[in-house]
Amino acid sequence: MTRALRVGMVVCGAALSAAAQKVADVPTFPKGTMTVTLPYTRPADFKHLTSLHVNMSLNGGPVSGYQVDTGSVGIVVGAQNIPDFDGKGEPGELTYSSSGVHEVGVWKEVEITFPDVKLPNGKPVTAHVKVLAVTRMDCATTSAVNHCVPASGAPNPHMLGIGFGRGKGEAFDSAIKNAFLMLDAMQNGQMRRGYTITPAGVQLGLNAETFAGGGWTWQKLTQREGSAKAPDEYRGPKDWETAAGTFAVAGKTMPMGTVLMDTGLTNMMIEAKGAPTEGDLPPGTPVRVDLLGGQLHYEFVAGDPANPATPRKVSWRAAIRGTYVNTGLKALALFDYAYDADGGYLGLKPR
Repeated sequence: MTRALRVGMVVCGAALSAAAQKVADVPTFPKGTMTVTLPYTRPADFKHLTSLHVNMSLNGGPVSGYQVDTGSVGIVVGAQNIPDFDGKGEPGELTYSSSGVHEVGVWKEVEITFPDVKLPNGKPVTAHVKVLAVTRMDCATTSAVNHCVPASGAPNPHMLGIGFGRGKGEAFDSAIKNAFLMLDAMQNGQMRRGYTITPAGVQLGLNAETFAGGGWTWQKLTQREGSAKAPDEYRGPKDWETAAGTFAVAGKTMPMGTVLMDTGLTNMMIEAKGAPTEGDLPPGTPVRVDLLGGQLHYEFVAGDPANPATPRKVSWRAAIRGTYVNTGLKALALFDYAYDADGGYLGLKPR
């Protein structure tokens, strides 16, 4: 069993030529565009990650911590946490595939305030988005890889879904619920839609200065079909498909598929045609995850606590998406993570 932590660049064939590097598809960011860094509710230990939380207030109500989740889109909150909630709104529901938790309520537009940060001009950082005000929570299934616990009283979730390529239906309808991409300063053109996740916090907005130090690897994403068909009056963010990638278990590499770096859970889920459809990898099994279409990879051994990137467990699931990896949160022990919603890029920087 190896305990060495390895993060590597993977290039198929010979090293890239200088000419090939020059034509690499990388984003171009504007200079001087506004950004702010939203701190976590408490300093995050990226060698022992369990979750990431930031503080928010809804409609001027009490400040609460919300879990940052790149594996879903939209804020999910207990209805009792919305001041003067009247019960009205478009019916909505959400099921988390990792746990089977099923939440039912209504979509209600609210004002979100991030009290731990201010804009450069001293004004508050705000967004106006629809949130799922949850009135009922149950278990859609008991066979998910994470255990579902039904709510014993009034449901009280606090999830901040900031992902992309998630949800069903029209992609623009999903993206417009992402508070990190719907800041008022983004809506009026002061900030580029996107964010970076680092040990220092979540930087909202992107500019050239953010990436001036180099070290980032980028993948151009494919725009979701529904996002391209948004109504003419739509002024929200675009949505993009999950980034390409694959994985290897015990030296067997699967065909290229997709990889979701999901901050909403601490375990990993893997799928591939012809692979097992259930069960967990036994301790000592070597795993490699290829990110950004194979440009980066990292490795761990199942059950190795010395490697901060080792998930709590690695579970096989039925291959409904072909080759697919949900890395869980632990991968962010190794990389800074950047999502450019305006340009359609995902970037990683080995730390």
